[in-house]
Amino acid sequence: MRDTFNKNGDSLYFLFLNRADFNGMIRFNRQGKFNVPFCQKPNRFSKAYITKICNQVAGIGQVMRGKEWIFACNPWQEAFCGVSENDYIYLDPPYIGRDTSYVGEWTESDAIALAEYSHRTPANVCLSMWKENEFRRNEHLFQYWNDFTWYEQEHFYHIGAKEANRHPMIEILAVKRGA
Repeated sequence: MRDTFNKNGDSLYFLFLNRADFNGMIRFNRQGKFNVPFCQKPNRFSKAYITKICNQVAGIGQVMRGKEWIFACNPWQEAFCGVSENDYIYLDPPYIGRDTSYVGEWTESDAIALAEYSHRTPANVCLSMWKENEFRRNEHLFQYWNDFTWYEQEHFYHIGAKEANRHPMIEILAVKRGA
């Protein structure tokens, strides 16, 4: 399935891989190939779980039907080109200030430039980012995104080789409404 997805890019293959891989991770290598290993939990393919996924896909299809949507995969700077106050840009960049060595290309200067673009655009912007946990806080977020409206959600990370390394994290959606 992974090899086929890496050749055809089919969104249903991606959904399957995301649900069948290790802890639902999404990771691509430098060649742009999806490279997360398969999850060894047998309940990933239970009838109830497959039904749940199908119902989620159908529900999203209903929400999207009859609306104009454009999904683009391009350098992030291009997402800001030619937008207006009627557009919406959702950002889910690599987490600055955390170990993102598997990405390898996202620097602090990239993160600062993203914040600057987001502040200048007339479009509505929503950033998904980690805020803090019991051990540390995301100073970049407080410095560059503090004038956006924050919506917080605590969630527990299920990713980590050892369960002892998995801790709750406060995540935020930082939202700016267009001019």
